[in-house]
Amino acid sequence: MENNNIGIDTELSNLNSFEELCQKLPENHARFILYHLEFEMPSDNQLCNEGKRSKMMLVTWVPGKTNVKEKFQTAGTCHFLKQSFHGIFLSIQACSLDEIGRKELISKCLTFMK
Repeated sequence: MENNNIGIDTELSNLNSFEELCQKLPENHARFILYHLEFEMPSDNQLCNEGKRSKMMLVTWVPGKTNVKEKFQTAGTCHFLKQSFHGIFLSIQACSLDEIGRKELISKCLTFMK
């Protein structure tokens, strides 16, 4: 975010996978990530799954080294984005890569699906 505008980070938007995107996230600036997560829904029956699921997620990346002004701007903008984009199933704020691994995202989705 610069001058109260949200821009598209073209370097991050052209990557092939979410894992690759996570590795290139900046250490000192916030980012908003709209991500379409697809996963197999686990079943109580260990022999099969309940089928594929697809959820749209808004990940707000705010690493610890982000300056205070940018953190406040990000918090205010996040609410606006959630209201503007229809179909967002889950919104998460993350400050470390451990919080946005594929397993963690699926686990958070499953928590809200029960």
